[in-house]
Amino acid sequence: MLVDKVALKSAQVTDADFATASEAGFTDDQLFELVICAAVGESTRQYEAGLAALVEATADTGAG
Repeated sequence: MLVDKVALKSAQVTDADFATASEAGFTDDQLFELVICAAVGESTRQYEAGLAALVEATADTGAG
């Protein structure tokens, strides 16, 4: 749940989300790694989608 929230709704992550993950047995180091991976993974997906949209937009203007 925390990883999904970090990736998809990062502005809505709360201390309660971390508390829940801690109660599930994750250490602070593990939570740090999970949050970083989720954030970097989502930013990479957004960057690649942006590049694809840019390629598509510039390809359309070159054909005219």
